[in-house]
Order: sequence, then C-alpha cells, then structure tokens
Amino acid sequence: MTETSIINPLLVAIVIFELLGCAMTEYTTNEPITKIVYSFKDASVPPQYHRSYTITLTRDQSHILVDSYGDILVDQTKEIPESIIDDLAKYIETCQIKEKHLKSDTTICTGGTSKSLTVYSDRTVLLKGTVYQRGGRLEGNLKGDIDSFVTKLEGLIPGFTDLLK
Repeated sequence: MTETSIINPLLVAIVIFELLGCAMTEYTTNEPITKIVYSFKDASVPPQYHRSYTITLTRDQSHILVDSYGDILVDQTKEIPESIIDDLAKYIETCQIKEKHLKSDTTICTGGTSKSLTVYSDRTVLLKGTVYQRGGRLEGNLKGDIDSFVTKLEGLIPGFTDLLK
C-alpha cells in the first residue's frame, strides 16, 4: 500500500467522525457553564396560593428566592459541590433544551405561568428562553424537555416543596 491510500481512508474517517460528532453535540457547548438561573412565575391567583421563585446556581452555591406578588417568603443561599452545575449542564443537553425563534404571529400568553432559563459562561449568555403556559397552550422561545430539567433542578434543593408553602 502506498502512503496515499492509507491517508485518504484515514482522512475520510476523521471527516466523518467530525461531522457525526457535531451532529451528536448540537446541544453542547465548549464553554464551561458557570451559572444557571431558572425562574417560575406563577399565574394570577390569590396571594395565599401565589408562589413565584428563582433558583440561581453558580459553581459553588445555590440561591432560592420565593415570593408572592413581590413579598419575599424565602431567601436562602447554600454551598453546593461544583459537580452539581456540571451535572445540570449535561442534563440540559439530555433534555435538548435550546432557544427557538418565535413565529412573527406569536402572541405571548398572559395570565398563565412561565418558566425561564438562562445559562451563562462567565458573563456570556449561552442560552436564554422562556416558555409561557395558559390553559394547556405553550408559547415561547425555549424548546426541549424543560419539565424534566425543572424536576431535576428542584430535586437538588433540600425540602424544596416546603419552601413553597
């Protein structure tokens, strides 16, 4: 065999691997995720039932803020292992969460709930989107399995459901 016949198949294999690698990593980033901010805005319900909250994770801490129409009910910060944000970054990929473009005729739902997610690498925004829900109708500029991601995220906060009481 000549060198050319060895290099060409090798080159073809590398190109195919690179192309497949890009397709498989559509939801990944080469930049490390340093902060994740998730916000849930509750629907218009009486104050005793209304709970909106924001969970902010950095590489070393979690912060949860729960409010009812602006009245702060919980403001809690805790140290967390750095591996948590790395696990959530992988879960964002698993849930295939990413931004999508709104159709020009899309009307944002009002009176319902919303779920917003912003992901940072230092000061750079890697992902930012919101899903609005009202009466079973979903609108927004975020796609993927946001509900599974939220379940995973909320599960990382000890006694999370008690914080919403």
